[in-house]
Amino acid sequence: MPGEMITEESRPVLEFLQMLCEIGAHYPGFETDIHGAYRQADGRYTVKVLKEESKK
Repeated sequence: MPGEMITEESRPVLEFLQMLCEIGAHYPGFETDIHGAYRQADGRYTVKVLKEESKK
């Protein structure tokens, strides 16, 4: 999800992406290509995250 802000409002999108990853893990051959998500050798998916620092 390049360029997306992850907030409570985006939770449904994250849950959908998690569901896609779970389907791919449960049904080999039905994995999906999710832009910005990378499947690791152990089958887990990861994404790169930039965290904004708190302003004091």
